[in-house]
Amino acid sequence: MKQWYIFAAVFLFAGIYSAAAQDLIIMRDGNIIEARVTEVQNEGNVYYREVRYKPFDNLNGPEMTVYLARVLTIIYENDRSARADLIIMRDSNVIEAKVTEISPTEIRYKRFDNLDGPTVVIPAANVLSIRYENGTTEVINAFLPGQANTDADKIHWAFNGNPGGALLGGTTFCFEFGRGNFNSEINLIFPALGGIGSSVNKGFGILYTFNYFWHSKIGGFYLGGGLGGTYQQRYARVTDGPWSTEGYFDEFIFSLGVNIGYKFVTAVGLYFRLGGFIGVAFGYSDSPVNAFFKPDLAMGWSF
Repeated sequence: MKQWYIFAAVFLFAGIYSAAAQDLIIMRDGNIIEARVTEVQNEGNVYYREVRYKPFDNLNGPEMTVYLARVLTIIYENDRSARADLIIMRDSNVIEAKVTEISPTEIRYKRFDNLDGPTVVIPAANVLSIRYENGTTEVINAFLPGQANTDADKIHWAFNGNPGGALLGGTTFCFEFGRGNFNSEINLIFPALGGIGSSVNKGFGILYTFNYFWHSKIGGFYLGGGLGGTYQQRYARVTDGPWSTEGYFDEFIFSLGVNIGYKFVTAVGLYFRLGGFIGVAFGYSDSPVNAFFKPDLAMGWSF
């Protein structure tokens, strides 16, 4: 009888140890690979570096690989407690905890090293996934391909050129900065560089927009508003009653409108944007109020 107890204890200990003695490869989509990591490449092109591993349920099988760019972090077997829930944050930090409650907006937990202490509350938007002590994983807020640079607590920047402006309104260069679902653009407009039937001799303008960004698997849809100001010297014909004058006039244009479009994002940060700024403009020498449209056919890079 005593031998049976010893055998059961050894079997139980082996089961607990085997559950813990595995490395966890945390993917950016929130999924977790249970493995024995054999190599993490640190040299070469960052987008083609690999993590080599053996699946934990087939350690005698062939070695497998995954691109390091798809990996958020790796938790090695010696770096975690066996019976703790693991809260994987979107900034790659890992919290050992006992999760008590999950809502659409908040995660509540007890610190695993202080289970009798206070309950900690964190925003669900900051959490990638939770791995429970029984081995199951719940994805809370996965990175989408277009979200590589939109962590909730981090400001990100982008730069693009808009040759579409050469068709109408002038070529534009744009700086973007955003945080989470919010995105702003500072457009530098050069009205003398292009435009269908353009008669602008020189000029410079700034268009500022503030947008809300809805993420999707291949980028995201944005909608917002903006306002801008442009100085330009334009050839026009101005009529005042029976009199008319032709020549170059200095114009100070104020524009107000809606910014709308779609942003296609690649895994390496290169993106394409298709949309436009639609509104009204005030200040033309030959027409006090005009409809205003700036096409957005941009290509850029986010970092």
